[in-house]
Amino acid sequence: ARRIIDGGRGVADYDTDARNPEPGYAWDLDRQERDLPEEEYRAHLSILDEMEEEDLEALDLSRAGDYILWAAAQAFEDLGRADAALPILRRIARSESRHPALSYPDILVHLAEALKDRGEYPEALESLERAEREDPRLVDACRDRRAEVLILQGSAEEGLRLFEKAVDDRLTRIENAVL
Repeated sequence: ARRIIDGGRGVADYDTDARNPEPGYAWDLDRQERDLPEEEYRAHLSILDEMEEEDLEALDLSRAGDYILWAAAQAFEDLGRADAALPILRRIARSESRHPALSYPDILVHLAEALKDRGEYPEALESLERAEREDPRLVDACRDRRAEVLILQGSAEEGLRLFEKAVDDRLTRIENAVL
């Protein structure tokens, strides 16, 4: 198991089962190791698993690609440095050169959680809407989080309606699957 950041909920130990990519990744660890340039893969792992805070702070990320940036964002969050991770997450979200090993919709959900925690609700909602557009499989997670953000920003009725709709939609899908 490796320690990674889980969708803004904190650090958790995850079984690194090669069949299941970790949150934020489109590829599992075996495929990353197999298909990425060795130098890029090793740099990513080094940032995640080996760097001390001082070394992380000293990294020049000005020309880094999204794969390295994602490692840095996770490492900063692992150190409790959400303030340093947030600009990196925003940069990844704005990226037009997508890295194949990353799941940008997952990263957008992660960004939304970080923004919600800082009270930056409008940007959190935008990030969730983008994530849902980019990966419709995230509809439930995005609706739940969007409802929570709406409630936190003072739109309690709208947030509660969205929660209810999300629950109703899930129940309908379960009923249809059983029938």
